[in-house]
Amino acid sequence: MKPKVSEVSWMEFYTSENGVALCEIAQEDRDFIRVRINGGRPKYFYGENAYNDSRRLIADSGDFAAWTKF
Repeated sequence: MKPKVSEVSWMEFYTSENGVALCEIAQEDRDFIRVRINGGRPKYFYGENAYNDSRRLIADSGDFAAWTKF
């Protein structure tokens, strides 16, 4: 069952070198990922595709290094 956003604590997982993206992972459930692009509203990913979907979003924002660094 997907945890509620307010019930998890977030740990920084990846920060782009140019400051475009911040990726965080829930400590309670490693399948729950939060991504912020340019400090905007967070986008949440959950499940077996969360890791790849979050990388794809970051790469689409212009940080192509996300494919090799995390």
